[in-house]
Amino acid sequence: MLKSKLILILFFSLIVENTSLGASFDCELAKSNIEKLICSDSEISSLDDELSKAYLDIKNKAKKPEFLKQNQLEWLRKRDECGNELCLKNEYISRKEFIDKWLAYENNISEK
Repeated sequence: MLKSKLILILFFSLIVENTSLGASFDCELAKSNIEKLICSDSEISSLDDELSKAYLDIKNKAKKPEFLKQNQLEWLRKRDECGNELCLKNEYISRKEFIDKWLAYENNISEK
């Protein structure tokens, strides 16, 4: 009986540990060094998840979602040039701020 309780406790603690990181992708499938770095740092993983949610929300509201997608792909290439956690954190923070202002940015471009 005690053994089965210990197994259940271990099982649930592993589930909680694996779900505490919030990357926007399956970390078990992480291949690139950047993806592995994102998955290994809980703060970066959470930033990745927050950005993903913000991006999807704005994409649904954008006048030109293809332009947003192209911009996001360019940012991902820039992000992938980071070589350490500090660079990644800064990239995610600045990108989230930019995405949060995307609709105003898009309107500004349309007016020109």
